[in-house]
Order: sequence, then structure tokens, then C-alpha cells
Amino acid sequence: MRVILLSGHNFVSKGCQAKLDGETINEWDLTNWLVAEVFKRERLMKVDLVAKARNDYNDLVTEVNSLNGDVLISCHFNAANGIAQGTEVLHAASSIKGKKLAGVAQNIFLKNLKLRDRGLCPTLPGERGGSILNKTKQVAILLEPFFLDSITSFEELLDLMNKTADSIVELLEYLEKNEL
Repeated sequence: MRVILLSGHNFVSKGCQAKLDGETINEWDLTNWLVAEVFKRERLMKVDLVAKARNDYNDLVTEVNSLNGDVLISCHFNAANGIAQGTEVLHAASSIKGKKLAGVAQNIFLKNLKLRDRGLCPTLPGERGGSILNKTKQVAILLEPFFLDSITSFEELLDLMNKTADSIVELLEYLEKNEL
């Protein structure tokens, strides 16, 4: 099984951000760290893990489709008002397999991160994340494990990042052993 692990956003459009101890932390830097960390931890024989980062949004679906993956996991973080928190996983509204995979991912993240369950988010093509979820050939999910702007310390951020990496490895282990 070939799984594409996609870093959300890019170096121009860095996604959500937060200030911790006077330093600006952005989603792009964290998703890149996360994908690299999963690669360091993953040791599965039946999963061909492919890392992908965005160059620009215009060709992203074409680029992802050209990788001939079976599953796409797009890594992101949420932001809102500085007090919201929780875990949610987005999937194409029309994808039965995407909904199943999103449910597995959500359960893993809830168990490991112990944050509020914001539920599964069926997503249409015109909605947030809709293009990558609905226009790629792969079974696709978009992870939003926690709200970056609600983090209050580097210690808390590192703890959640490590638990997020562990959760993705656990999801890959599920994919290695189970059919969608």
C-alpha cells in the first residue's frame, strides 16, 4: 500500500500561527516537522510512505495524483479564537472509504491526544480542504489534531506534536493490517 503524507500549506502561505514565548510558530513549519518525524518513526514493511510538500496550490491535485498512492493523509493544525481545542478529521463527503479511514484516525487521535471530539467533517469540493479531499484519486483524509492558537507553552506543543506523530504511525500500522 502506498500512503502519501502531505505537509499542509507552503512556505508562502504558512497557514495558522501562534505566539509562544515571543516566537511565532506556524502551521507550515509544524507540518513539515511532523511528516519528517513520522518518517523517522515508521518501520512498516507493507506501507510505502511518500512525503509530499506543496509547491503551490494550482498543481497540487495533479502532483498528488501522479504519485499513484492508495491513501492520502494531509497534515494540518487548526486555529480559531485562542481558546477552542479539539480533534477533527475531514474527508470527502461522498467517500465511504474516506469516512471509514477518518473514523479510524479520529479514534486514534482522541485516544492519544485526549482532546475534545470535534467529530468527522464530511467535506464538499468548495469547502475548506475540499479540493484535495474530493479531486484526488486516493482515499483522502485531512487531519486537524489540535488548535495551534490554544497552545500556551513549548512543552505543551512538543507533547502534542509527539502524540500526533505517534498517532499517525498508529494509523499507518492500521493501514498495513486492514483493508479499507
